[in-house]
Amino acid sequence: MANQVGPGEDGEFRIVVCGKVGNGKSTICNALLGKDQFKAGTLTEDSEVAQTTKNGVTVKVVDTPDMTSAEKKQKEKKAIVEKWKELAAPYPTTLMLVIRGDATYTKEDFIVYRQVRRFWGKSAARER
Repeated sequence: MANQVGPGEDGEFRIVVCGKVGNGKSTICNALLGKDQFKAGTLTEDSEVAQTTKNGVTVKVVDTPDMTSAEKKQKEKKAIVEKWKELAAPYPTTLMLVIRGDATYTKEDFIVYRQVRRFWGKSAARER
C-alpha cells in the first residue's frame, strides 16, 4: 500500500513530532519511545532527538519547539525546521502534528500546519 506509514528504506522509523506549546508533544514522544526521555510539562526550547529499538526496528523521535511565537521571524522558523530535518536524516518517515483533543482547534494549530506545509512541501500534509 503506497500511503502506508512504515519504516524508511533503511528499516528505521524517524518521527518528527510538532505542534504548538502545551499540546503534549513531549508526552507523545515519550509514549512513542516507551520511556520518559523528554521532559514533559515544560517548554521545549530546542529540537531534541532520542531513539529506541522495538522488535529489532530502530525508532527515532524528534521533539520540537513551538513555532507559533510572534517573536520568531520566518528565517528563525526555517532554521528550526532545518534542525528537524538534520535530526531526522536522511528524511523523516512520519511528521506528526499534535493537536489537543480536549480543546478547540485554534489559529495557532492551523499556523503550525501551514508552516509544516510551507517548509516540507504539500506532500508532507498528505493523509496516510
